[in-house]
Amino acid sequence: LSNFAAFVGIKTQDSRNINIFNNVINSFSGTLNQPEMYILRTNNSNVSYNRLLGASTNLLIWDSYNNLIEYTNSTSTSANSLVLINSSLNNINEMLINTSTSGGGINLVQSHNNSIKNVNIEHKSNGIIFDLSSDNKLNNIYVRSYTSNTNSTKFITNSANNIISNSMLNSTGKDLTTISGYNYFRNVSFNQSSNYASGSAIVNVQWYLDVNVSYYNGSAAANTNVTLFNRTSIYYFSDLAGSDGLVARKNTTEYIFNGTGKITYTNYTVTANTSAPGILNYSSSALNITTNMQWNISLSLNTAPNYTQSWINTSLPILGDLINFSSNWTDDTSLDSFMFSINQSGTYVNATSRAFPGAGTSNTASNVTRITAPPGYNLTWVFWANDSGNSWNVTPVQSFIILDSTPPQWIAGSIQ
Repeated sequence: LSNFAAFVGIKTQDSRNINIFNNVINSFSGTLNQPEMYILRTNNSNVSYNRLLGASTNLLIWDSYNNLIEYTNSTSTSANSLVLINSSLNNINEMLINTSTSGGGINLVQSHNNSIKNVNIEHKSNGIIFDLSSDNKLNNIYVRSYTSNTNSTKFITNSANNIISNSMLNSTGKDLTTISGYNYFRNVSFNQSSNYASGSAIVNVQWYLDVNVSYYNGSAAANTNVTLFNRTSIYYFSDLAGSDGLVARKNTTEYIFNGTGKITYTNYTVTANTSAPGILNYSSSALNITTNMQWNISLSLNTAPNYTQSWINTSLPILGDLINFSSNWTDDTSLDSFMFSINQSGTYVNATSRAFPGAGTSNTASNVTRITAPPGYNLTWVFWANDSGNSWNVTPVQSFIILDSTPPQWIAGSIQ
């Protein structure tokens, strides 16, 4: 069909299960209601491998549901190439849209839950417009404008929860203009300084985050709990690593953009907690999300604390003395607590566990105990210590002999 004016090229109305394949339609004038192809109140149909050329709207989908539109090339000189009005649950795939004079790309009006993917739009007006439209998903969209002061994407009245993902926007005007609603850019390349938002309108700019958790020896750290907090310590997600050590991919916010500017969520703090014995938990606040990334976590082997010296504060221990027992400790992460154990009667008696003063990686454990063992008794003692990973160590057994504090007694002698 070619060279017609003020008429529709192909129109389906009040239909279902229609197949429209391999057509070329070319008009030289027309309006919104006189498109090259008009899908009106048509459901469950397949419109594929068509070429639409002309001055009017190329493809108009109105009050239509569950249709498949794919492998269609669309060129319009003065109108939006693809328009959906009050249409939902349509799948639009593999389109090439080119507007050579003043036309735009895709216009969604009162349309919801549509899937649009693999579309290349070269335009001279607006690349994509959302008007009273929500819950649409656009994937792998390339938008490029020819002329100045044109928009790549525009969210206007009451449009929310639309997701544009894995796409590239390249406009000479604004890549993002949002008037209302809360919408998402997910793995989208665009000029982040070329945006406009008004009122309560918000766009959430997100990237893909993959987290891989392994042990110090390279094996997968299955069932490790990975948690993410944003820069203001607000909880973001928590999930378990799978048998391969991978956490399911997360859509992670770099910032949200609204009428007052940017609210940044990064840097994130990521923690990894495991119940595996002898393994340290992990924490880092250096996760800076500004693009897609994989964050690799290696859980370290928890080395037990190490003692360096043990001593008492006297060289003449006697019955009744208060003696300060001490031991120096170091750890590769952080010391936690210690416990003193002493044998003055044949059985070891444990003192109450106490926290290291000030913790850190180097500290001294001390305990003051009164001597109750009799003179000549070989008193033995040890210190136990653990670290923040709950790995324990114990000093070698220390010992000393209790001295006799009774002075010699003089006994009167005799001369024979």
